Amino acid sequence: MERESADSTATVSEVESLVYELIGNSIALDSGFALSEDVQLQDIPNMDSLAQVRLVMEIEKLIGGRLSMDEVMALESVGSIRGLLRARGKLRGEP
Repeated sequence: MERESADSTATVSEVESLVYELIGNSIALDSGFALSEDVQLQDIPNMDSLAQVRLVMEIEKLIGGRLSMDEVMALESVGSIRGLLRARGKLRGEP
C-alpha cells in the first residue's frame, strides 16, 4: 500500500492499514501476530529500541515534521499511534 502524501488526510477505512503499515515498516512483524488498538508496543515481537526509533522516523516522515519528546513518550500502544495521527491531522473521523 502506498502512503498518503504529507498534506492529505486518511479516511477512517484507511486508518488500520496506515497504522499497521507504519509498524510493519519499523519491524519484521510476524504474520500471525494480531494487532489491535489496545496492543502495547512493548508487547509486539521484535519491537526493540531500534524498532521504536524506526517507528518514530516513519511517523515523522508521514506527518512531514518532527515529534515532540512528549509525543514520542506517549507512543505506548497501537491506539496511541492512531491518536497521534489524528491530532496531527492525518486521520479524520472516529474509528
